[in-house]
Amino acid sequence: MYAAEADRLLALHREVLLQGTPFEVSHQLRLRDGSLRHVLTRGEVVHGTAGAVTAMRGTTQDVTQLRETERALARSSAQFAAAFECTPVGMALVALDRTIMQANNALGAMT
Repeated sequence: MYAAEADRLLALHREVLLQGTPFEVSHQLRLRDGSLRHVLTRGEVVHGTAGAVTAMRGTTQDVTQLRETERALARSSAQFAAAFECTPVGMALVALDRTIMQANNALGAMT
């Protein structure tokens, strides 16, 4: 974990203890083998009978594959958008009912 990330998580931890509110935070963990994992941690404070915070409970889920998939989808979407707009060939995205959902500039110049 990087120093800035550790500071951010410690600040969140303090705030949650003071406020007593549930939390959700995405962060990264470096494993012993050196690999970096993206995780999502959710939790809440537990109050005792007197109302004081007595514990925190929650879960940490490895979302590395989800983050990698999101990045790949964003790259693919950007590549498609660039190809769609920059090609000199007229192109359109057409719905099943034959409604034109989107057309590129080259198609607009043809009409």
